[in-house]
Amino acid sequence: MSHPTFLVSRFKNRNGVFSWRVDGRLNGVRIRRNFKTQEEAAAEKAALEIKALQLASSLHAVTTTLSTDQVHEAETAFRRLADRKRSLSFYVDFALANHCEPEQQKPLAGAVDAYVATKVHEHGRKLISPSQLITIQRHMKVLKKHFLGLAVAELTPARLTPYFQRGDACLKTYNNRRGVVSTFLKFAEQQEWITTNPIKKVPYSVWKTYHNPTCLAEDFRASKERLTWHVARIYRTRNQLAHHGQEPAQARLLLDNLHFYLSTAISRFLTALKDNPAYGMKEAVEYWKNHSDQVYHALGTSPHSITVSEILTKSRIRTKACPWPQSAVTSL
Repeated sequence: MSHPTFLVSRFKNRNGVFSWRVDGRLNGVRIRRNFKTQEEAAAEKAALEIKALQLASSLHAVTTTLSTDQVHEAETAFRRLADRKRSLSFYVDFALANHCEPEQQKPLAGAVDAYVATKVHEHGRKLISPSQLITIQRHMKVLKKHFLGLAVAELTPARLTPYFQRGDACLKTYNNRRGVVSTFLKFAEQQEWITTNPIKKVPYSVWKTYHNPTCLAEDFRASKERLTWHVARIYRTRNQLAHHGQEPAQARLLLDNLHFYLSTAISRFLTALKDNPAYGMKEAVEYWKNHSDQVYHALGTSPHSITVSEILTKSRIRTKACPWPQSAVTSL
């Protein structure tokens, strides 16, 4: 594209005095201006050529307090946002609300120490059990070591998901790790060390299992095996306490596990007694044993016959007209 050119020429006016003329066209309009000196004419020529370039490239002169570098940065930002629907102010406001400068970010190590100190205080007030405190301390120690040098705000879903999956973790281990870190991140959010909790974008690993009969059957089998081993550990600990007067280091943890198993069993028995008034405790125990055996067998033979309430015993869906998700059947 050719740019308009302006000429400076010397001429003699009607008074017989020599003057200097700037001649050319600007945006289709004839420009013809006279000056007493050649310097004035040259300055006008330069100004007109700049104005012509601005018109040709959509540039225009603006009075601003910004430096040259700041103007260039602003122009770059607007070019990057050319295809966006939001304004530059929207993105600036978002960055100011969500971004923390490195000197303002809370180091993960310091955040973990503060969180553990809070849990120690809660333990002193009998709000959490000794085994819970030990579990939290163990998980937090691993978290701090795994993400050494990072800030809390740098814990993203992309980083957390592989962390929970490390070592080819089983379903329960994955969810346990997620649960402990989730509580820590809620604490960090309350302290305003992070503005959004990344754990919300890290899913529980249950969807695939509960929608595939083969996976669910294997999970049931592995769970039964782990429970059998755990009960054996509890029994050995009982013998050490009863016969030797020794308290193993894991006794309190096993006691919490036993409490959970007993509470779950009693809850199931009470549910059976409530749903079947004619049952006694013996019948309630037999009911749940037969129920578990039937579900496990059906997973391998006829998963389409299983209802939601048979898999999720606490589900509000209690009708047999609601079968287990169809995707479980088609995945066979």
